[in-house]
Amino acid sequence: MTESSAFITPYPTITSFEHHDSERTHRFPTDPVPEGLLVVTTREAPDRYPGPYNLVTRDAGELFVLFGVYAEVDGCDGAQVARLDAATLEQVWCTRLVDTKALDRWNYMGVLGVLPDGDLVAVASDRIFRISPATGEILAETVLPVAGPVRDAAYNGYTTLSDGMIAAKTVHRHGTDVDGFAAFMAGNPFAAPGSTVTIIDPATWSVVTSVQAPEHIGGRITSTRLGDDDVIYLVGFNTLHRWRWDGANLVVDPDWQPAEVRRDGQTPAPANAILGRYTALQTNAVPSPDPMSVHCIDQHDSTHRHEVHPFADAGMAISFLPAMLSVDPENQRVYTHDAAAGLLAAYDVDDDGSLTFVWRVEQRSLSFTTLVGPSDRRVIIGTDIAGLDGPAGLMTAPSEQVVWRDAATGTELARSADLPRMSHGILVTPIFDGRFVELGHQGTLTELTLESP
Repeated sequence: MTESSAFITPYPTITSFEHHDSERTHRFPTDPVPEGLLVVTTREAPDRYPGPYNLVTRDAGELFVLFGVYAEVDGCDGAQVARLDAATLEQVWCTRLVDTKALDRWNYMGVLGVLPDGDLVAVASDRIFRISPATGEILAETVLPVAGPVRDAAYNGYTTLSDGMIAAKTVHRHGTDVDGFAAFMAGNPFAAPGSTVTIIDPATWSVVTSVQAPEHIGGRITSTRLGDDDVIYLVGFNTLHRWRWDGANLVVDPDWQPAEVRRDGQTPAPANAILGRYTALQTNAVPSPDPMSVHCIDQHDSTHRHEVHPFADAGMAISFLPAMLSVDPENQRVYTHDAAAGLLAAYDVDDDGSLTFVWRVEQRSLSFTTLVGPSDRRVIIGTDIAGLDGPAGLMTAPSEQVVWRDAATGTELARSADLPRMSHGILVTPIFDGRFVELGHQGTLTELTLESP
């Protein structure tokens, strides 16, 4: 299978990007998780970061968190970035990027990352920021183009291309003034203008080119290197689109037949992930009466594809996950879960792209999963909102646990005590020295460490 990487020159740290790489694998190259009986110890940061989306590391001891972007949480009125000391978890500085109330803008999750040169990059509202990691000073700010009313649009993330260019994309709310992710369920975003896809030059912090996608793209951009060019994937209402970047132009890829992935009754998929020759995604980013499907599609021929329905037998009236699946390219494995079904499953991707069931366990989460450790000792980490026998109460549950599992078998290795529930659609983040961070929706930041009893 063809191996690829869209992150050619990442900053050398544990977590420089929300999903580790632009292929959105969620596979972080950490040291092995300790073997044997394990207990989880926790430590809470003294300050609060309400409505957090993601956390990144940089040099040893430096943590940076993007917060203020979940409008349903009190005190969230636009993106802020804070630096923490990893040794003490105390705040070093905090910088506001956007005040969505003052600007009358939709407050929606952007993202924070680390540029190859070590500066921070943040996407929020209709802007992209370069930020000093030492002081929090905004070094550069660029307003990005938007189709349709700017108050109803937001750039929801970015991806880095192999030449260092940054590709970012809008999402839109339509027919509602509801803030946050709930706007997708309260209105009809797929009646909104097609998403704007913009290429930004990090050397000049200026827009190189901007194009309009053929429809609204709800999930985030995924990119990889394919042949001589970079390609970016965009997941629309029904269809997985692909565009090609040749270093100067962003165009619809003539070698790709857009792949329909949503079945009748299902809701659209979030972003796709890359694992060698194939790309994978799952449907039902918002609640659907039909079970979700997982698709594995050949990057060289979109008609060569396979599909499974891993939780069709769960007997739930709805199916959904406001996050995406995780993939392990070295082990050719896909990990998928359904928040309504309360199940997590693993499938192997065979050489022909077919999906073979490996294991399934009970675990109910609204979040991404995280893959850590070397390929022969891979561990999958996720949250579990325990005590529910169905989807009722998922969005209001006050607490959840963090669970470590052997990725080869699904066997539970460790479990935390109850912690404040994470923001939905984010992941448990690996940081330094085998530690992890859980970002509580209401603002708690908890460090987790695995130890022998």
